[in-house]
Amino acid sequence: MPYTEEKYENAIIQLFEEMGYTHAYGPAIDRDYKTPLYMDELTEALYRLNPTLPDDAISDALFKLRNFENGELVQKNAVFMDYLQNGIEVRYTDKGEERSAICYLVDYA
Repeated sequence: MPYTEEKYENAIIQLFEEMGYTHAYGPAIDRDYKTPLYMDELTEALYRLNPTLPDDAISDALFKLRNFENGELVQKNAVFMDYLQNGIEVRYTDKGEERSAICYLVDYA
C-alpha cells in the first residue's frame, strides 16, 4: 500500500497530539478569510511565550507579522522563517526610554 499525502498528514497530526497539542479541523474553525493568522490564538500565544514583554512589544510583533515589507513571495517567506527561527525584534518604551527585545513565536525548549 503506497504512502500517501493523507497518511503523512495523519502521522504528523498523531505526532503533535502525542506532544500534547490539540488538532482542530481547519474548515470547522470560524475565522477571518482575509488574513491567514488566527489573531486571538496568536496574541494569546505571544503573551504566553513572552511573559516579560509589555503590551507595546507584543503589539509591535503582531504588527510586523501582519505587515511584511514589500517584496516577492520568496523574500516574504524568508522573513517569516527568520521570525520562526530567531524571533521578532520589537521596540517599546519603558519609563520614557526606548527599549528593544526579541519576541519569540516558538518555544523550542
